[in-house]
Amino acid sequence: MLKKTVLFLLFFSVLSFCPVQAQEHFEFDQTDTNMSILILEAAIDGNSLVADDEIGVFTPRGICAGSTVIPEDFPDEPIGIAAWGADEGENIAFHINEPLSFRFWDSSAEEEFVADAEYIQGDGRWVANGFVVVNLTAVVEEVDHLLQFEILEYRMPDVEVGQRIAIRFNVANIGQEDCTISNMFFTGADAEEFWHEFEEGFVIAVGEDVNIFVGFAPQSPGEKLATFNVICDEIEEPFEVHLSGIGIGNQEPHFEWEITADNHSILITEALLDEELLVELDEIGVFTPNGLCTGSSIFEEEFPVGLSAFGDDLGTQDVVEGFRNEEEISFRFWDYSAQSEIDNVEITVINGPVFWVNNGFSVFELSAFAAPEAQFAVDPEDHDFGEIVIGEDEAFGFSIVNVGEADLIISDIEIESDNFYSDFEEEITITPGEEAVVNVTFAPIELGAIEGLIYFTTNDPQNDFAYVELTGVGLGRELSVPMNAGWNIISINVVPGQEFWSGEEGPDIILMTDQLRVDEDNHRIELMKDQVGRFYVPGWGGFNNIETWQPTEGYQIKVIEECEAVYSGIPIPADTEIPLHRQWNIVAYLPTFELDAGA
Repeated sequence: MLKKTVLFLLFFSVLSFCPVQAQEHFEFDQTDTNMSILILEAAIDGNSLVADDEIGVFTPRGICAGSTVIPEDFPDEPIGIAAWGADEGENIAFHINEPLSFRFWDSSAEEEFVADAEYIQGDGRWVANGFVVVNLTAVVEEVDHLLQFEILEYRMPDVEVGQRIAIRFNVANIGQEDCTISNMFFTGADAEEFWHEFEEGFVIAVGEDVNIFVGFAPQSPGEKLATFNVICDEIEEPFEVHLSGIGIGNQEPHFEWEITADNHSILITEALLDEELLVELDEIGVFTPNGLCTGSSIFEEEFPVGLSAFGDDLGTQDVVEGFRNEEEISFRFWDYSAQSEIDNVEITVINGPVFWVNNGFSVFELSAFAAPEAQFAVDPEDHDFGEIVIGEDEAFGFSIVNVGEADLIISDIEIESDNFYSDFEEEITITPGEEAVVNVTFAPIELGAIEGLIYFTTNDPQNDFAYVELTGVGLGRELSVPMNAGWNIISINVVPGQEFWSGEEGPDIILMTDQLRVDEDNHRIELMKDQVGRFYVPGWGGFNNIETWQPTEGYQIKVIEECEAVYSGIPIPADTEIPLHRQWNIVAYLPTFELDAGA
């Protein structure tokens, strides 16, 4: 007696839950039967409908019995509508042999238009499980809305940091209808450094113009870029003016100090960090023995560099602002590129004292080495886990070594893939020359070759965000789907592998059924439909508006001969939640074992 794996489906009606259609304008009831409509063209005054417009199909009684939202790729690709049918006595959809009629919804104009139909195949009357091909057209008088800026790109004058300027832009309405300006805003990396005076909406009448003031207020030095957007309610896209400008001004000092009446003058003829001269925007600070900064200088172009070390204000008894007489002088560097202070600065005296004297003068050379650093190393630098069956796992230990001179701190570990996980729970500290092991487990949840990255967040300045490459292969189980000639209702209980996916949303209908082709020009599938009436018809250029194969749903497939499809994928748990839509549903049955169909 033969054993076969049998695929069960449930086909039933739900009286509540959310409506299945996602359209905002046309509304309809989904029933248990429909007719498939393929639309090759749909235009208003010769202009094709665009994304977010809608097409509705209507009964002679004016009842909407199906609709679709225009996708981005129309008219390069045709679209399909399911026209739903009703039982005798019901007035919610089509009855047999009733003529089809169509309407457009122009989302930008928020208007409906009656469309004329030219049938390429079929006669335009409703039949259960029928199929027609049609072109649609409508006529409407169109009104132009057009704004004109005197310039579309502008470079602001250079402005001191902390200052602001305003520029006048002229905007004219050269269209055929008034334009309502409802908003203005900036976009781009430096949007916050530009401003405008817009407070509330206003109307620019036909033939009129207005002045708009736009400003530049740099908050830091350097070039600034932004785009000024003007929203006219009657026009779909905002008008854009591309702006640029330069903020000029000195770098804010890192070290802070107070100016007093007394000071000691210091000339620095050379300052080395790691045996290299300080560079532009680095800073030298002079400090008291108690760590109080009393003066600093930002390096600009070349040595020597002069700075004043200010003394304490004797008039403020309770506050120390600077040096007291004969206190030892010390220095710190601010490494601008590394954004770090270096406090172990050595002084070579060229002239004068190394202690503070009011009205004193000293000449020094300075040198320092950056603080000892941790250095991250990992062994191995990548790992291949090989083939692992979905539902099983394998662990591997990575050795993290500190080859630096300071403690290495692993503060966080993240993995870029849900197929891998680590045993990291809390911060890891590794002393110089030591190592720690981090275990990573491969537990595949998808089929085929899998790649991942494990990121280590460390205090190594050269590897503060290091990563290791992970690879492996997830293996699934095989499933056979037999079909008889004519109509079939099928489902699968696995999530197919990536070879059946063309995007991130789910398996592709055409890829899923490609194995049922007879040859390059002929297909065993005559018509395939989902539970909401979307359809795939290979015979008409491969039209398909079933976006993805949903493993929790069933499908109606009409094939020309007995055949079989085979899928390999991730088993779907038997307790998987199955979403139910308003009205009729075809839902999958998800067995986790083989059933004897021989009896």
